[in-house]
Amino acid sequence: MAFNMDSLKDALELSSSPPEGQLETVDLEGIAKYIKSGKAKNVITAIGAGISTSAGIPDFRSKETGIYENLNEYNLPDPMAVFSIDYFEMNPKPFFQVAKNLYHPYAKPTLAHYFIKLLNEKGILLRDYTQVSLTCIFMDEGWL
Repeated sequence: MAFNMDSLKDALELSSSPPEGQLETVDLEGIAKYIKSGKAKNVITAIGAGISTSAGIPDFRSKETGIYENLNEYNLPDPMAVFSIDYFEMNPKPFFQVAKNLYHPYAKPTLAHYFIKLLNEKGILLRDYTQVSLTCIFMDEGWL
């Protein structure tokens, strides 16, 4: 069953037009329209490793392609052991394999990366909470 925002609005007896400072629609088009209106002033983004998967950089938890999924050959006690100094001292090979999988010197920014850059250039990006610094795309492009 698909979520129906209009039904929810009707049930809550909400107006069909959003109050000032809110999105008209809760989707990419609504966000773009709000930003283009000039009302967006303090945008905060929270992004994860998935932002770089379309650039060919694996994330950690995706089935089949995730880094954790591909550590089976190392017989780790758990996938996080790859980042444990104690385990590294016993067997550094899994850590170096993860580092190799994360290193993509020719990866290019995705549309999402450019969107964050644009928000910053327009002076409306207040904060970017991210874990993508692992991929170095922002640094390689001279954005940081």
